[in-house]
Amino acid sequence: MGWGASVGQLQQSQKEGLERTIKKVFEQTEKSKILHTPKWQDWSLKKYEDRKGELKFKLIEEQYVEYAGEIASNIKDSGLKGKMFFFWTHHFVTQFWHYESPIMLHDYCKVIENNTLGNFKNLVFEMGLSPAMLHYLNGNMNSSENPNENYARELLELFTLGRDQSYTQRDIKEIARAFSGYETDEWRKVHLNPDTHDKGIKTIFGKSGNFGYKETIDLLFEERKKEIAFHVCSKLYQYFISHYKNKNFILELSRVLIEHEFEIKPVLKALFSSEHFFLEEHTGVKIKSPFELTFIFMNEMGIDFNSDMNKEEFIYSCEWMGQMLFNPPNVAGWEGQRKWIDTTKISRRWKVLDHIIYSTIEERGRVVILSWLQQITKEKDDPKIITKKLVDFFLPKGFQTEKEYGIALEKFKGEWPEEVFTSGWWNLDREDTEWQIVQLISYLFRKAEFHVM
Repeated sequence: MGWGASVGQLQQSQKEGLERTIKKVFEQTEKSKILHTPKWQDWSLKKYEDRKGELKFKLIEEQYVEYAGEIASNIKDSGLKGKMFFFWTHHFVTQFWHYESPIMLHDYCKVIENNTLGNFKNLVFEMGLSPAMLHYLNGNMNSSENPNENYARELLELFTLGRDQSYTQRDIKEIARAFSGYETDEWRKVHLNPDTHDKGIKTIFGKSGNFGYKETIDLLFEERKKEIAFHVCSKLYQYFISHYKNKNFILELSRVLIEHEFEIKPVLKALFSSEHFFLEEHTGVKIKSPFELTFIFMNEMGIDFNSDMNKEEFIYSCEWMGQMLFNPPNVAGWEGQRKWIDTTKISRRWKVLDHIIYSTIEERGRVVILSWLQQITKEKDDPKIITKKLVDFFLPKGFQTEKEYGIALEKFKGEWPEEVFTSGWWNLDREDTEWQIVQLISYLFRKAEFHVM
């Protein structure tokens, strides 16, 4: 439901049971806050334009990295709300480096935060009139004399219905006419220019009328509610369960979404409460994105941005691994799954994880790692038990053979002579044993099983 959990959270959830755990997650969501108020939110466009060329770009980049880093930190610590916030940034895609406006980015994020677990129809409505989306998909260039179909096409193809689902090219053209005339002032204000809005009769989904923006969104959700519900629930299924979709279960979720008039929260509650969510066949089938990989590991280890990792460094690290916040490669977003893994990206994932764990230990010392391990196992003297507990904690299904556990044990022992362990001299209280733990964790980074969930 979130980005991994600490040992303490897992143990508490096991005590409280499923129903209480789900309730607490949603209670936390109500309290969580993703956005902070940037000091530049009230800046005028002139403040940016007064800086020319490289100076302007440098300022925008600095503001983006600082802002994205702060949001990443809050996403990581906001459980389900953070997970859903990130989901919507990948559903309603914009590219910051296309419009290059921190002010537009903040407005876009406010739309998402205000609707994170709210009403999907309302989110669609507000997103289409956000300055970032208008600029990214050329809605601000759509006029009665020169119609632009970009947003109308992506609204149907990606945001609501899915590719080639219950719409025609004529529907796209007519929706573009209905959406014409919207403009932005100074990156922040959106208004309808009556002189460039098409006031003629439009025919959409076989219905004719003088449709404007609101009327078109209403018509879309009236005439294509089943298709919209299935598309959104399919995306949620892929995000939380598996890319191998189960049509019957998605249809069940779709009915919940329609029954609750497109409120997202009841769908998520139905999803997390279902037996289907817990089927073993769904374990270890999703390759973690760079954000999932790092956030889950940090939360499992209790590693914090403020004391353990630089936020700006994190943003560039994720970009290095193939995922830059608010900058998917195109309007369809990141492809995910095996696209996260190639010979270059996999080694970068290892290096970033190594950097996180080694930096944490260097900063906070052996007490931190040993106290963390003691939450997993009280064992101090038997390296075999310690190794197995660590492997089973980090890998979704552990190892499949005793031989693999044996290799992991050797990695844990490292260069220590075997007689150290057989004589009874060794235990975790000995000096430098924290590096044995880190060495084993680093070895697990390089196993394929570590990169799936």
